[in-house]
Amino acid sequence: MNTKDPASRLGLDPEQYRELVYLFVENTRREVSEIKEALRNNDLEKAANIVHSFRGAAVNLCLDEIAATGESLRDALRNLRDLEINPIIDKLLYQIEELSQSI
Repeated sequence: MNTKDPASRLGLDPEQYRELVYLFVENTRREVSEIKEALRNNDLEKAANIVHSFRGAAVNLCLDEIAATGESLRDALRNLRDLEINPIIDKLLYQIEELSQSI
């Protein structure tokens, strides 16, 4: 992961940025589990709130691809496109794992 550009845009040194990304990865892993649980309980509002939270964090950390996946998940939840939700969650988990291996 090239941390120089996002770090400098955020006014951080690369190590500070890596730490924030590490925390983001850990939080997002937990939040994905919470999204799945909310969906099992048919609590779309809770799932949407969690998606909004991690998507905002991704935008703030300049993690554009993950933010875009969050937006796709948000749209699928809003429009109740059930067939799209699980593949998007799988894509998000893949992106998070790739990110975790690069920090």
